[in-house]
Amino acid sequence: MKRSRVACFVAACLVGTASCLSAQRKRIEASWESIQQYPRCPEWFADAKFGIYTHWTPQSIPAAAANAAGYPTYMYNDKRNQFKFHKKTYGDPLEFGFKDFCPLFTAHKFDAEEWADLFAAAGAKFAGPVAVHHDNFAMWNSKATKWNAKNMGPKKDISGLLADAYKKRGMKFIATFHHCWTWGYYAPATLFDGKDSETWALYGEPREIKRDSKGNYANVGFPTKRYLDQWLGMVNEVVTQYEPEMIWFDIGLDGRKCITPEYQQRMFADYYNWANANGKEVCIGHKEAALLPYGGIKDYERGRSEYLRPNLWMTDGTIGRSWFYQPRFNGQWHDANWVVDILMDIVSKNGVLLLNVPPRPDGSIPEEGAVELKKIGQWLNTNADAVYNTRPWTVYGEPHKKLSERNGRGDEEKKVVYSQEDIRFTQSKDGRTVNVVVLGWPEKEFTVKSIKVDDAGGAAWIELLGCEDTISYRINDKRQLVIVPPIEKPNEIAYCFQLNGFKLSVHKEADKEAFARAEDGVGYSNVAE
Repeated sequence: MKRSRVACFVAACLVGTASCLSAQRKRIEASWESIQQYPRCPEWFADAKFGIYTHWTPQSIPAAAANAAGYPTYMYNDKRNQFKFHKKTYGDPLEFGFKDFCPLFTAHKFDAEEWADLFAAAGAKFAGPVAVHHDNFAMWNSKATKWNAKNMGPKKDISGLLADAYKKRGMKFIATFHHCWTWGYYAPATLFDGKDSETWALYGEPREIKRDSKGNYANVGFPTKRYLDQWLGMVNEVVTQYEPEMIWFDIGLDGRKCITPEYQQRMFADYYNWANANGKEVCIGHKEAALLPYGGIKDYERGRSEYLRPNLWMTDGTIGRSWFYQPRFNGQWHDANWVVDILMDIVSKNGVLLLNVPPRPDGSIPEEGAVELKKIGQWLNTNADAVYNTRPWTVYGEPHKKLSERNGRGDEEKKVVYSQEDIRFTQSKDGRTVNVVVLGWPEKEFTVKSIKVDDAGGAAWIELLGCEDTISYRINDKRQLVIVPPIEKPNEIAYCFQLNGFKLSVHKEADKEAFARAEDGVGYSNVAE
């Protein structure tokens, strides 16, 4: 890739996405051609970098009891351990189905204000609930379905309480939707208690399904119109009642024979038109490659981009070892150092991190998770200038590390270990300050191989964020910056050396893999013309 083209990519990131957002917007029609005209990424999202959401629904009860994932679907599959556990613990799924967990989900220790205090202290700039998971239970006061948190279980408007608490603390409110996949998730339920028409608003209508050699169930056809109308109605209900500035979708929005193109386009158009009518700058996150040419921000589930991308992207990961709380993972939560390393790799490549925090079934946040979240917040508070309101530099860092970009790879990112050898770059939006973030403490002077110092006049200086000591440096005969760290390190996580007053360019020794590159088959830009 020629560097002139790379410069154009980085310029697109630096312009920010707000230049076109203030323009008068036309009504968006439910067609891909019209949807493409809407700006994909508001500047607030490009500035925010870090947000938190929570997997917490009636599924939390059996997930914790059985220490197992995917309970609402696997409890109906006689080839799975969840089926055996369910029969032994709760009874035959014909008599005690997933629907019977909903009234038991009382959430008696839930406190929206406590959650909001913790997530604000963690440094999140946006936050929201899993508004509805694959289990199709609405975590809000819904008229679209009786299976909702106000009507049964907590008997509270969970999403409404969280929206108020998060907004009060200056965080943007978001809502995530996972019920695209409900049609497939509950396919085997219709062989059990899902035969009853009273359950169809939760499970969907009985439908033709097939079973593979491993015993897994799958749908044969697309959902019914009633199901699709309810799916879209639930999304629009959350939008109009709680005004999220981002909505995000899990698997099934495209493919898996769940949501048809007509309803995909209606969802995009409805949300964008609501935003236009209410003066909001919004965005949509999703995982569907086939839809990216038309709209939305690409999300990598528990993975991330290997490269610096010209288009802003995002990762959804979890600080726990599972999406929903499972006691078997107590003592195995990811620590603050791991999260910050991942965050800086993401931000340096033009990405945003959405971090899951799994509450207990009763609504309390496990203390070990809260401790690490507070440590993350302390680091972010000190190193805010290297993270928030930044843009990627011309190269993302050094050295390049091989990553898998596939979704749903579990904790594969754990295999990547970062140390003082790993450096990531960000820069201020005006380009005057470059941040050199070292992901381990450099015990001795180190050379930043990717940066060429074109000029370092008398006004040039380096600050180590969180440290009052003067930072010494020199320029070697290759015009590379050599930084001398102080004796005392300011924290135990990562270290931001902020370069001020330098005239810099990319050195010829920079890793060629660290330059921006477009994704195969993706020709859109975040910046609208």
